[in-house]
Amino acid sequence: MTPGSNYSDPYNSTSLRQVAVGYRLIYTGPVFDCSGSLTVTPNSLTVIPCGPTNSSTASATGTILTVLNPGQTTTNKTCNAGTNCLTVNGNILGNAFVSGSVTFRPEQGIIFVPKHRSKDFKVIPQADNPWGLVNNSGIASTGTTAGNSFVNYLSSNNSASTGVYSGGVIWYDNDWSGVTINGVGLNEDATFRWETVYCMEFQPTTNSTLAEFTRGAQKESPRDIDLAQKLSGEAPLVMPMAT
Repeated sequence: MTPGSNYSDPYNSTSLRQVAVGYRLIYTGPVFDCSGSLTVTPNSLTVIPCGPTNSSTASATGTILTVLNPGQTTTNKTCNAGTNCLTVNGNILGNAFVSGSVTFRPEQGIIFVPKHRSKDFKVIPQADNPWGLVNNSGIASTGTTAGNSFVNYLSSNNSASTGVYSGGVIWYDNDWSGVTINGVGLNEDATFRWETVYCMEFQPTTNSTLAEFTRGAQKESPRDIDLAQKLSGEAPLVMPMAT
């Protein structure tokens, strides 16, 4: 989705919340020469609104940059002036290592089940026009952007000539935990498949084609919430798929 543009919302909803999420990283490369390790480090980043783009150009656009490779950025596309943007507060370096870091062999694979910081799974409005995601160095003291230059932290494998970047953000919840996965000494032909499962609760408007299939929220069950929170706290954040 292009930051600042309209996007197609299949639910025609105004807000949503994330109830659960899980990830799997599966090694799909050759077994005979599999080498190296994967280190997973707890790393909960915070996403913060940082103001809209500004521009003095005739076309009234701001520039979006994308991280193609570590240390390399390239100008890809432009977004409309006034596009709201977010910045990431935290360290995204892959080589960080703390007491909670765990290391696995690549062929073991990884299961990652994020934890929620509270029992309150908030219903959060979603953006009709996707936000741009920028880095701190692109933000001026005024809260707008310095020279309209943005760096999209969602890395892209596209070449500079394609003019494609990884897109904008329509919703976020800072209460979910995160991790950094760092591969060291991997064989050159190593490949992986990344699987994601989300459980989202949308709130469609009355003119949504799905409105007739919806129902009101069920009565809250504090006992079930406490049990789920207890089980989540006891479960490991990250585990290997195979031992």
